[in-house]
Amino acid sequence: MEWHTEKEKRPMPFTEEQMRQVFDTNLIDFAVKHGYEIEKGDRNTVHVKYSGGLYLFKHGRGYYQFTGGKSGNIIQFVQEYMGIADFKDAVGFILGCRAYEQTEHYVPVAEKEPKGKLVLPEKDRGWTRPLPI
Repeated sequence: MEWHTEKEKRPMPFTEEQMRQVFDTNLIDFAVKHGYEIEKGDRNTVHVKYSGGLYLFKHGRGYYQFTGGKSGNIIQFVQEYMGIADFKDAVGFILGCRAYEQTEHYVPVAEKEPKGKLVLPEKDRGWTRPLPI
């Protein structure tokens, strides 16, 4: 009698090449394509605006959520933040909407508005103070 686990009975619905494509999809580009706005984070991450503490790694291969301590890859991102809980559906969604082939993402530095000329207030005429008692 042979024993099989449930996983062994079900064939993988995606090829190795398709899974490679999924994991080669840059998470930052994918998130931006689906409406997420990013801003500067630290030297290793970018912050997703209006998300609380959601950060995407600049190498484009994962995320970290400070509130709750969740982290993961692009499939887990789709399951958690795009409402597609099923693994197969999440992988299919990524394959159908792949962002770019690149695996390194460049976040341009935001242009700062020029500051006006520094203007000091006028010198106060009553610069002396009474001594405390």
